[in-house]
This record gives sequence, C-alpha cells and structure tokens, in this order.
Amino acid sequence: MTYSIAMAGWVEPDTIFEWIKRAFSLLNLGTVLLLSFLVISEFRFDWAEKLLGGYLVTTNGKRPESGAVWIKGRETRTALKKLDRIVTDRLSSQHGARGAESFAELAAGLVPGQWVMLSPDHFRKMYLKLPASLSREVMDPLLLIGLYTENKWDRVYYEKKSGELFAYLLDNGNRVLKQVAVGKAILSHVDEAAGPVPGGLGDYPAFTGMIPGGTRFLRALETLPGEVRRELMPRPLSILKSGGRILRVGISDEAKSGYVALGFELGTERGTRVLTSEARTWAVRRLTGVLAAMGEPVEER
Repeated sequence: MTYSIAMAGWVEPDTIFEWIKRAFSLLNLGTVLLLSFLVISEFRFDWAEKLLGGYLVTTNGKRPESGAVWIKGRETRTALKKLDRIVTDRLSSQHGARGAESFAELAAGLVPGQWVMLSPDHFRKMYLKLPASLSREVMDPLLLIGLYTENKWDRVYYEKKSGELFAYLLDNGNRVLKQVAVGKAILSHVDEAAGPVPGGLGDYPAFTGMIPGGTRFLRALETLPGEVRRELMPRPLSILKSGGRILRVGISDEAKSGYVALGFELGTERGTRVLTSEARTWAVRRLTGVLAAMGEPVEER
C-alpha cells in the first residue's frame, strides 16, 4: 500500500483537478518563490557579480598569468614604465641643460639622439663665452644681432649627433631661422679653455713656435700698452685662481681667423697645469717684436 501511494506521485495525473493540485503544491510554490526572489534580488543588488568578483580577487594570485588579457596587461605595464623613464630622463636633461654655462657643458649632458629646448638668451650667453675666433665659426655675430633686432627668434632646439651639437634657431611657428653646428673641435677647445688642465706644453702639438719663460714673457708684457696686454692675457683671473706661477708661455705659429693660440704652463701645488687662450695676431706680433728686441733667449720647438 505504501508503495502504491509513493508511486502515484510519479504517475501522470488523470484529471484536470489533479493537474492543478500538483502544480500549486507547496513544494512547487516554494521553489518558484525562491527562484523569483533570487532573480529579482540579483537585478536589484548585483550580489552574484559581487560574490563572483570577490572570489576571483581572493584567488587571483594563485592563477597563472596566461591568455590575451594578461599579455595585454603586461605590455601596458611595461609601456607605462618605459614612458615614466623617458619623462623622468627628459625632465632631468632639461633641468641640467638650463644650468649649462657653455656649449661643451650642454653637449656633455646630452646623449646621442637626445634633444632639449632652451631660450635665445641662453644661446647668446654660451655664444659670448666662446673665444672670438671660435664664435665666428659657430655663427656670424652680425647675423646674431640681426635675429635679435628682427625679434622673430623664439627658442632654440638642441640635438646631439655624432659627437657634435646642433642648434636650430626657431620662430614661434617652429620655422627654422638658422641651423648652427658646434663641432667636436670647438667643444674640445671650450673644455680646454674652461680652466687649467693637468699637463705641460709638451702635450699640445699646436705650440710649435717660440716658448718664452714666464719671467721673460712678463717683462716683455710690461713694456706694451694696456690694450695689447689685455689681448695677450684675456683671462688673468683664471691664472690667479689656479694659485700657480707662469713657468712658460707657448705661442702657436699658426693664425686662424686673425687669432693665435697661447698656452700658459703653470706650476701649482697640484702639479703642472696648462691654461689655453687666444690673442689677436697683431698683438702677438708686438710681443714677439719686443722679445726679439730684448735679446732674450727663447726656446724653439
């Protein structure tokens, strides 16, 4: 009998009343209500997505990084790190470039392919620190005066390539007014002219002319007018700052653009140093004439 009643629940009902009775049974109603509550609450509170998201977050570290999404994420993070480095390097180079006092110092702070943008005034100050003969090789001073007079010059774009420094003088529309190249020889000379460097005159093949001793050079200098003395020793404070005395003076036998290179060999507490400078050809001729008239012996190399 028990078996017959149990099996009756699995048999298709014979009447419509039996269908209704089974359809609205407590079990079916409870199931429908429960499912409806879950669906409505999900639409209202998104609890299923939050529950699944929380689970994924807690287990994220244990899952391997694979698939297109992970690869894309790694590429994005790598790109952002590289971009941060580029921005940091650019800001650092800009900061260092603004403090550069010479073309050589500016070039030393840039790596090949790197660029920096500075003001026309900065260019002018670095240009004026060049010896007159070298400044003319970089740019005609009359052209520089013209650029300032026309008032079209807005900024300077610098780039280092193949050991040389290139400057592009731009207007406010990014049009190039003038392209300037500061070559390796000029940059090297500026480094030497910045202050006394270790070594002696024997390290400079350029000084192949007469080499008077320091005392003889100063005696001859005393007999010359003030403007000549200033041409022959344009940087006396650099010699004073070195704390040394002049041992010998090298005079080049080659003139370039109306200037002759001079080398002052200095004896200091840190050893022998050399300070290079330039003097106008006419002033050097006055000096050598005085030395010859004095009959003072000089070294010949």
